[in-house]
Amino acid sequence: MINGIIQARTGSSRLPNKVLKDLGGISVIQRIVKQVRAAEKLDQIILTTSDQPRDDALAKHAKEVGIEVYRGDEDKIMHRLLGAAKTFNTSVVVRLLGDCPLSDPELIDSFVETLLRNTELDMVTNQNPHTFPDGYDISVIRIEALRKACRDIEDTGRPEHLSELWREGSGYHIKNIEAEKNYFQDYRLTLDYPKDLDMIRHVVEYLNCENRVVHLGEVLKYLEDHPDVAQINKEYI
Repeated sequence: MINGIIQARTGSSRLPNKVLKDLGGISVIQRIVKQVRAAEKLDQIILTTSDQPRDDALAKHAKEVGIEVYRGDEDKIMHRLLGAAKTFNTSVVVRLLGDCPLSDPELIDSFVETLLRNTELDMVTNQNPHTFPDGYDISVIRIEALRKACRDIEDTGRPEHLSELWREGSGYHIKNIEAEKNYFQDYRLTLDYPKDLDMIRHVVEYLNCENRVVHLGEVLKYLEDHPDVAQINKEYI
C-alpha cells in the first residue's frame, strides 16, 4: 500500500498545540488531511504522534477526522515513521509534516509516480536541497530503505532524522525534485511561530480555501501579488 503518514505533535514550545489551531474554520490537522485526501495515489492516511499524554487530544482528534493513528516514542522520529508504516502494511511511505497545512496533492501524486516509474530509486524528495517554499516538504520512501535507515541509526547512534537517507556515503538512490526557481528563500508556509499562523490564515481566507483544496500555484500567485502578506513571517526565513 502507498500510505501518507503525517508526523505531528502538540509539544511545540514556539507555537503550542499548533496542529489543533483554527485555520479557516477547521483545525490545522483537518486542513492537512483535506489537502492530502485529494491525492489520487494514496491508499490511506495515518497520523503518527508520540505516546505522551499531551498528545492524547491530537490522537483523539485525528480519529474523529477519520484517519488512522500510530503512537510511539517521542524521541524516535524515524522509528515512529517505520512503526506506522509496518502497522498499516505500507510498501511506499509518503512522509508529510503536521506543520505543513497546505500540502499539495498534485505534488504528492507526481512524487509517487516518479518513484514508481524508477525502480532503482529508494526515495524521491524535495528537501535536499530545498527549493519549494518552506511548508511543502514531501518525501516518498520505499519501506525497505526506511527499514535499513532505522537499522543504521540503531547501529551507529546517529540522530533520528530523515537526513540519514541522504547522509554522504549512505548509499541510497535518491532523486531530489526542484521547483522552477528557489522559492524557499522567498516564502514560508510552515507553522512554527504565531506570525506563521497569521500569514497562512491570510492565504486561506483570500483563496477561499474553507471548502476546497488549494494548490501551490495559486498560493504563489497570491503571495507574488501581495508581498505585504509574504512579509508577515519573512524574518524567520
